[in-house]
Amino acid sequence: MKISCDAADDEINHMIRQGNMNILITGNCKGTIDFDPVSAAGNVSLPQGGIFMAKFDPAFSNLWSYGFGSGSSESGQQLAVDSSGIIFLTGKFSNLLEIGNNPSKPIVQFGNPTFETVFMARFNSEGQILNGVTIANPNGEDIEVNASITNGLSEFYIAGSFSGTVDFSFSGNPLTASGNDNDAFVVRYDSLFNQLSA
Repeated sequence: MKISCDAADDEINHMIRQGNMNILITGNCKGTIDFDPVSAAGNVSLPQGGIFMAKFDPAFSNLWSYGFGSGSSESGQQLAVDSSGIIFLTGKFSNLLEIGNNPSKPIVQFGNPTFETVFMARFNSEGQILNGVTIANPNGEDIEVNASITNGLSEFYIAGSFSGTVDFSFSGNPLTASGNDNDAFVVRYDSLFNQLSA
């Protein structure tokens, strides 16, 4: 299956299985990206660039697809799914990021940071936003999320590397890297992104 973006290079950064062999992907694109060669319903338009997330059945038929964001610096990085089908997405952005694809929920606003930083978002099994948070990065630290998992209980783990001082807890309890080097981190959250351990 070929997935094409008409204006610039597109990237798939992560792919996982959801439940009964359905497939989830995320990445970034600038332009219109076509997830379904048969129907225009599978097209996602990101004229300024942004993040995509899509779901396919085992035969690669598109079940749903969404695009988020307003700039080419945004990217979906990691996906995880819990036992009830809830989807966790992490990514990076440095422009205004709002996700409002759930008619029963208000628009989730991630802000418009000065420096590139990381967001974490939770979606229902149909790809509709439930809630999300932004990891503050006022000093332009290097934050990379390289892996994410759930434990089946709606607890969410991220792991990666960071420089400087970063508050993964959102409550004034930051981690500080050693010297000028990047350090690794692992953080565990509940479904509302309250930090449980780090």
